[in-house]
Amino acid sequence: MYIRLIAALALVACVLGYSFPVAGGDSLCFYEKYDAPHRVDGSFSVTRGGDLLVSMAIKGPDRSTVYSASNKSDGRFSFSADAGEYSFCFDNSGSHQARTLIFHVEGVDVAKEAAEAAADKPEEGSIEQEMGQIGEVLDSIADQQREMRERDQRHRN
Repeated sequence: MYIRLIAALALVACVLGYSFPVAGGDSLCFYEKYDAPHRVDGSFSVTRGGDLLVSMAIKGPDRSTVYSASNKSDGRFSFSADAGEYSFCFDNSGSHQARTLIFHVEGVDVAKEAAEAAADKPEEGSIEQEMGQIGEVLDSIADQQREMRERDQRHRN
């Protein structure tokens, strides 16, 4: 049962991870298109370059700001995304030094996740349900550890 749940979530979630430089005085955007409602979670971290500060903005299909952070060395975000194209932009225009960033984003199709959960719904308080909750927590911890290892590796170089 637990294996099927993990396999189902693997099909539902789309995880992207990037490490990239942003030149001084420049900005860089990534675009992600969602065909159905998604739950989007992610993080960014500046690993190299000057004071390690950068600004980030996420804009929705209607160009409204979904998330913004100014002059931060790292940040986490979470939002519900409707169908459409979203932009994830990093701005280093206030500096003359290049920055190196790590960026992770995960989009989970809400409808598919609900359908999978309904099909495999265990009894209330069952071991399968508890294992699923533990699995979600462990996945979150693993993501945070991966980010910390990447950041540590960048700082050592």
